[in-house]
Amino acid sequence: MSTLQLRQLGDQDEAAFLCWVNDWKGEDPLWATFAWMPGMTHQKHLSELENQKDKSKIAKDRVPATMFYGFVDNIIVGRLNIRHELNDHLIQRGGHLGYAVSPQHRKQGYATQMFRLSLQKCLDLGLNEILITCADENVASWRVIEKFSGSLENQILDEKENKLVRRYWLNTNQALKHRSSTSAHNS
Repeated sequence: MSTLQLRQLGDQDEAAFLCWVNDWKGEDPLWATFAWMPGMTHQKHLSELENQKDKSKIAKDRVPATMFYGFVDNIIVGRLNIRHELNDHLIQRGGHLGYAVSPQHRKQGYATQMFRLSLQKCLDLGLNEILITCADENVASWRVIEKFSGSLENQILDEKENKLVRRYWLNTNQALKHRSSTSAHNS
């Protein structure tokens, strides 16, 4: 498997990003991106992503967030959004991390790799304890969270979507140490 790099989009990534968006045809486009709209220039998109990190440049009901993309051989296979803080909505559904892997790249370990790489980025943002939520039916997602010692706090009903949601807390330092020692033992 090629090495995955988790990074923010840059000037050189327009073609890769447009291919990524195309990978989601027939799916909810919000899984692919939160800032881009059809017809938007790449520079405007990069500006929107930058603005999402600044509390003074986002709507009052939003929180600052940084969007990262998982690149393998210059192809985007996934995205990971780190929310720098939580609001009332995100405490119930969303948490600090939101990640997605495009349909054709699933079941190849990319979510696990992105999640692992995001832990240091969370620490860099001062996030020592993070909340991650996922639908109860999303077994692949909650297995990734549990791989990194996510502790299930509870399950709640998302009344808007009528789905059961699993809420996990994770200590980022402990998760990094746990996964490093597990990786060393498996080598």
